[in-house]
This record gives sequence, structure tokens and C-alpha cells, in this order.
Amino acid sequence: MHPVRHWRNFQQRYRLIGSQCSSCGARLLSPDRRCPTCTSLVRQERLPMTSPPAVTPSPLSGWRQMFREVSRFLRWQDWGPSKVPLISTVCFYLTLTYGQRSLALALTLSLAFVLFAASHSALAYVLNDWGDRFSDRERGKWNAFLGLSQRRSLLALGMLVLVAALSAGPFVGKSWFIPLWLLWMVAAASYSLPPLRLKEHTPWRQGVEILAQWVLPVCLAFAGFGHFGSWDMILYALVLAAAGTSLDWSHVRSPYLTGSLGSGDR
Repeated sequence: MHPVRHWRNFQQRYRLIGSQCSSCGARLLSPDRRCPTCTSLVRQERLPMTSPPAVTPSPLSGWRQMFREVSRFLRWQDWGPSKVPLISTVCFYLTLTYGQRSLALALTLSLAFVLFAASHSALAYVLNDWGDRFSDRERGKWNAFLGLSQRRSLLALGMLVLVAALSAGPFVGKSWFIPLWLLWMVAAASYSLPPLRLKEHTPWRQGVEILAQWVLPVCLAFAGFGHFGSWDMILYALVLAAAGTSLDWSHVRSPYLTGSLGSGDR
């Protein structure tokens, strides 16, 4: 709603004072000069609204509701601005370096790996919310599973796990990809889920976080392109591990820094 319209209709909305068209009798919540039902310019009498006026849902309301339900589990605002540029940069480097023979295949692999990384980033944050769903409810903190039944929560988590597993399809035949993928899944689960919940143990938290957020994505990208173990993969992983460690320490020392690539608990 526009700010001007919001303040003009402040009393009517919060005191539930509306108006009634003297021509067709339609009840309105806001004092408009033209009746939206009969489109007549008539005098509208003010009256208390005993019940809110019936609103006909727009054809897109169902799609908007579904999009809102999906977006609460995607958590794009938490990982998108940081993870997508990182993974895109790695894929761009691999495409330029190793895509001379089949550039189209390299571009296809790049797009497939960006989708793989995006689905697994969303899964990592949802796993963190699943592990914190009871504690967040007690503290009044927002959680993706807040207000959902156990059945719907398990269904949403299972669907996201299925999407993440399907996104790995183009790379399962590559050397070292499956072991690295399983290692990432174990690191993400042990970081957020009981009984380990390594994020609560400071000596282990940073190491697992740097491994899952910085080192393994680079190794998975090189493995997905069929170049695992190359010297540039090792150099790339070491540089990003150092950058991740620096940002993590900066985040711990300064609570106002928001550029860290940590987990959904941040």
C-alpha cells in the first residue's frame, strides 16, 4: 500500500469505520468518492463495520500464496546474494579454462551446477531451521517451519531434499563427485541437526562451516566438470578458505557486519 493512502485510511482501518453506498448499499472500508461496485458518484454514509467487507480474491491470489509458501523455504535473501556470485565465478572460470572443445557442454554444466548449488544452499538453511524449530518458537524467532504441522513440515523438508538430490543427476557419473557430495551432506547435517549440532561447539563450528560453505562447493564444481585434483582447484579452495575464515572472524568480532557467508543460524 502506498504510504499516503496508508495514513489517510489509518483511522478507518484500525477503528473499523467504513461507509455505505446510498445507491447500491455496498459496504466499503475506505471512504472513496466513487463506489467500486456500481461506479456511481453518490454520498456515502459513515458507519461502524461490524464485519469486514467481502473481498473477491483475484485470479492470481492462489499463485501468490503458493509463491509465498515456497519462498519461505528457499530463503533466497540469506544465501542468494553471496552464494550465487561465488558459484557463478567458479563455473565461469571452468568454462573459460576447460570449455574450449565443447563450449555448449561447459555452459550447460555451468547452469546445471548453479541450480545444484542453489538447491543445496536452500537445503542447508532449511536444515538449520528444522534443528532450531523448537528453540526458535520459544524465543519468538522467525522460522521457516513456524505455524506448520509436523506432517506439512516433513513434507516440505522431503520435497526440498528430493529437489536437491535430482539436481545432482548430471554429475553423479563424474569422478569424486559422489564422495564429495556425501561429505557435504554429512557436514551440513552434523552442523545443524541433533545429536551433534556442531554449531554449538566453538572448536568444531568454524572448521565445519568453512568446509561446507567455501571448500566443498569449489571441489564439487571442479569434480562436476571432470577436473578434480587439479592445481587450480587446490589454489582456488585455499584462497576461498582463507577468505571465509577472515569473514567469519570479522563477523564474530563485529555484530554489525552482515557480509559473512555463514549458516542460517546467523
